[in-house]
This record gives sequence, C-alpha cells and structure tokens, in this order.
Amino acid sequence: MKKCIIIGKANTGKSLFMINFAEYLGLTTITLNILRKKEPTLRKTYTIKDARQYLSHHAPFKTLNIQYVTVEIPAVKRSKTIQLIDSGGLTEEIHEQYSIRKSMADTLFHLKRANIILHFVDPSSVFKRDISTPGQIDFNIASYGSNRGNYAIIANKMDLPESQAGLKEIKRLFPNNLIIPVSALKKTGFEEVKAFVSNAI
Repeated sequence: MKKCIIIGKANTGKSLFMINFAEYLGLTTITLNILRKKEPTLRKTYTIKDARQYLSHHAPFKTLNIQYVTVEIPAVKRSKTIQLIDSGGLTEEIHEQYSIRKSMADTLFHLKRANIILHFVDPSSVFKRDISTPGQIDFNIASYGSNRGNYAIIANKMDLPESQAGLKEIKRLFPNNLIIPVSALKKTGFEEVKAFVSNAI
C-alpha cells in the first residue's frame, strides 16, 4: 500500500487537513492507526466531528505519534487505497522536550519511507516570527522532496487574509516546486490535492 505523508512545521494545520481531506474523500468516520514503538498499533475510531475536536488543536505539538487513516483515491483505471499519514510538527532547533524530539525523529524516519510527500507550509506566518514561519527545515524538506519526486508544497490557511501576500513570497522562495494553495478549515484546494495524489499513485 502506498504511503502519503503529511509533513511540516508545527501548527501548519496537518491534522485538520488529514481529517477534512478524509471526509472529502467520502469517509464519515475515521479509524486512526497510531503507531507506537515496541507496542501494538493502537486503533481508535472517531466520527468526523469528534476527530476534529480531539485530534486538531491550535496549540503546537498536539500530534506526537505517527498516525494514519486508510483512504481510497480515484486513479486512472480504478480507485487505490493509500495510507494518509499525519506526522509530528518539526522545528528549526532541537527541542528541549524528549517527547517532541522523539516525535520529530519518527517523522523523519517515516518521511524516508513515504511514496508521496505533502509538505505543509503556513503562508499567513511568512512575515512573522512564529513557530510555523517557513525556515531552513522547509528548504531541507523541499530539497529532499524534489530529488525524491511525488512531492508538493501545500500552502495551507489560505482562508486567512494575510495568506495571499504570504503565498506570493512562498512562490518566490520555492520557485521550482509545485505549490497547491488550500484551506484545511474551509476545505478549499482539495480537488487539486486529490488530483496530485492520484497522479502520483
């Protein structure tokens, strides 16, 4: 089964995208598979509403374990099942908390094993000094993803007014990459993401 990882800095909207994109693809409930080292995979089933409440949060580092949902993506001949993987938020520096350092290490481990990379950035934070402001880690992911292929930058939070100017700057910073503007909150841009993933599988 192909693996599609959602990766990016903390607070870029990765978990909310996973939930709402799964709903967009037709799921009414989400069975979340939570990967734990040296322990069996933990499976939890949520309604979409409950998933938004429990899994998505404005505070950074809500997601500490690699977790995925299984979804069907329309392809050329028939639909294909993939793992849509939500990962822990990344930072520019080594974090003081062990659980967050471990989460980032797990994220990079699964990045190397993913078939498709959706790299989340936050255009609304481009001109701020925020935890989600694009930085060197984003350039590193972009370089790695460009060499690997099946890579796209997902410019999330396009529902925010400051994101329009931020998107122009992101296009300047990453001139050679496919950039898909989305709003995970308003569920816009999902058709373009679906088309990209469909072509990649």
